[in-house]
Amino acid sequence: SKKIFNKEVAYLATFLCLINPFFFGHMSINPKDTISCFALVWFAYFTYMYCINFDKKRLRFLISASLFMGVGVGTRLPFLAVPIPIIISALFFIIVTHSTKFKEYQIYKKIFFDFFIFCSITFLLMTIAWPYVHSSPDILVKALTSYVLYPHGPVLEIMNGNYYETANTPRTYFFNFFIFRIPIFVLITLLTLIILLKTDNKFFTSKFDDFKNKIIIIFSIVLFPILIHAIFQVK
Repeated sequence: SKKIFNKEVAYLATFLCLINPFFFGHMSINPKDTISCFALVWFAYFTYMYCINFDKKRLRFLISASLFMGVGVGTRLPFLAVPIPIIISALFFIIVTHSTKFKEYQIYKKIFFDFFIFCSITFLLMTIAWPYVHSSPDILVKALTSYVLYPHGPVLEIMNGNYYETANTPRTYFFNFFIFRIPIFVLITLLTLIILLKTDNKFFTSKFDDFKNKIIIIFSIVLFPILIHAIFQVK
């Protein structure tokens, strides 16, 4: 938040995160989610730094982003899908910013080299985090297949007093989640932001550079898993 907006926004975002019951509650209930959240935040930060330093000193940010991608995937395999909006936004930024250079062979070489480094570090950390892969490499294929075809976790879940099968999680899951589980101060803050964006957009555009593009990327990161679940009804 400090790099994208300013220091005050970063402090506010950190404060809202720390007082959110889902953040500190998961530390004792489900430690994997806290690590995944940590990895996603730092992956987004280093991807941003990689984009704005694409012409100089990009490798250290690429390696850092790859490390946190590897931490996320090593913690839980479905993390592969979570950063997709960030990766697409990064590619779009590079294409738009360096559109005049795409006639040159060198930039393609640079992109493919970086992609190879990114995949290699991510895969290496993922396999290190899965010790059973060392003796049976084909377990990776089985794991990917099982995540796609078969549900994991408890058989039943409860939402607002109603039980449902996790294998048939309703498409309205995230809508109900926001209405019944998200703290009221988060809902009020989000609603206020949407109203302000609609009524006084010039205030934000005058305070922050490229505000429109930044807010689109942020909302795409938030809405991407919601849309995927609503369309494909994945768990």
